[in-house]
Amino acid sequence: MNYLKRMALFVAVIVLSALPGESQFNYYDSMAAVKQPVFNEDFSFVKGDWSVGTFNNGCRVSSIEDNNFVIQSSCGGENPLFWTNMVFIDQNRNFEIETAIEFMSGEDNNANALIWGMVTGSFFRYRFGISGNGQFLIDKYTGGWNNIKSWTPSPLVLRNQHNKLTVRKIGYTYYFFLNQQLVHTAPFEPFFGQGVGFQGNQNTRIRVDYLRISYLQ
Repeated sequence: MNYLKRMALFVAVIVLSALPGESQFNYYDSMAAVKQPVFNEDFSFVKGDWSVGTFNNGCRVSSIEDNNFVIQSSCGGENPLFWTNMVFIDQNRNFEIETAIEFMSGEDNNANALIWGMVTGSFFRYRFGISGNGQFLIDKYTGGWNNIKSWTPSPLVLRNQHNKLTVRKIGYTYYFFLNQQLVHTAPFEPFFGQGVGFQGNQNTRIRVDYLRISYLQ
């Protein structure tokens, strides 16, 4: 092997070793093949600390129906938040948060979302959501909204059925999957708190099939 070929091979090895494994951009990444369950909510019945009932003079209603957590807002300016504080995620480890959300009816131009890293009180939080009109968004609330990934139209957003939203943290990077397809990567940012749950849009009805949290290999 001549000098130029040896140098080209050396550079290729260095570059490839500096990149994350290509499988990390695949939903079925080998690092995610072995999962250690941390929290698994299938909404087969009311359990944990999910709030079920009618709130804010009827503006917010939540219920368990057909193994789904149903969230409905009947008023403008009411974007319901429901979360659990019964889980602790070690942020030093690789982890995955996953849910499936269906937009059922109502206003279709804002987020129906998975929320995580939320602190009760200020409600600072991260959000990965879809809209009824076929877009997705990733952002965070710190007294105002700051985009991580601005509203993006996508054919991956399924109408009239559940959409799988996956937040995966590997090393110092977040990988965001929509229906098992990678849609964004971003540097990992520490949580504000340990709250994990959901946010609905105003004047909108959604349902959530499950919430699963796991550590990754």
